Amino acid sequence: MSSYGESFLERMEKKSLQKKRKRQQSVHRKRRMRRASPVEGTVHRRSRCVGPEDLHALPGKIFMVGNVLLDIPKEKSRRHPCVVMDASDPLNIMVSKGTAASNVDPRYRAAYEVVEPDAENRLKTPTAFSSSPRFVSYRFLFLNDLLGSLPPGRLRELKGKVRGEGPSRQGGFAFA
Repeated sequence: MSSYGESFLERMEKKSLQKKRKRQQSVHRKRRMRRASPVEGTVHRRSRCVGPEDLHALPGKIFMVGNVLLDIPKEKSRRHPCVVMDASDPLNIMVSKGTAASNVDPRYRAAYEVVEPDAENRLKTPTAFSSSPRFVSYRFLFLNDLLGSLPPGRLRELKGKVRGEGPSRQGGFAFA
């Protein structure tokens, strides 16, 4: 081969490598950019979702969960605090939705467990957790959305209301 042919091939190879690097940089840059979240209000930049290996530590933890997952119209607010009650199935994690205690109708107050804010749970206002459970996937629980945790005694009281042991419900759910 002549020296012209070799230099031509070398130049083509260099161009090919440059294009490949540019593509890789572009893909990397796109991954780092903030994307629109599939569930509004839940995904933060560079946040990691709770993994299946973390499921044993979830009961009692309080997360902010997007209203779209909780079947609540997003006109009211974007997210609600939810306490994880049972995480035995990663795709159906049982949570209890919280709301401001002042918004709960006094006639239905017995169906809620009211939790006062403190350093452990890091809630901002007194929050009433519902005895009607909802189910979400672990993929929508993000570490950036972790607020704190409920003490084990309060979690037992809330589980008792969900099971139907409290004065508020007949019947209920069984826990593993």
